[in-house]
Order: sequence, then structure tokens, then C-alpha cells
Amino acid sequence: MARPRRLTPERHVLGGAMTKRPPPRVATEQRHAAAAQADLLQELLLLRRALRAEEREADFWIDEAERFRNQLVEVLRERAMEKS
Repeated sequence: MARPRRLTPERHVLGGAMTKRPPPRVATEQRHAAAAQADLLQELLLLRRALRAEEREADFWIDEAERFRNQLVEVLRERAMEKS
């Protein structure tokens, strides 16, 4: 009867035992996943920064429209006062 293979420290979880480091294929996949995650995080940060800039610009134009409306209301009040 053949003896079962002994699990050595070099074997990874996928092979049946915990080890200090994964096999090269798994390590490469982990590095690629970490790099992709870092790229996505960087893109997210850039998008958040761009969104904040857009929000600031939108706030500026909202304020400008409100100032214009207030000026228009004031002019219309003055004209109404002149007519009466």
C-alpha cells in the first residue's frame, strides 16, 4: 500500500497545508489583483477630486444666478415705485 504524501512546508493552502508563501502562480495573481486595486483606488480619488471641482463650479454659478435674480428684483421694485 502506498504511503500518503507528506505535506511539506512548501505546500500552499491550495495543496492542502498552510505555508509561508503561496506558489508563484498565486503570488503573481495576488500582485496583479493588488495592482488593479491600487489603480482603481487612484481612479476613484481622481474622480472624487473632479467631482468636488464640478460642485464648486456649480455652487459658483448658483450664487451668480441668485445675485442676478436679486438685482432683477431690486430693479423691478424701483420701477414699480416710480410708476406709483
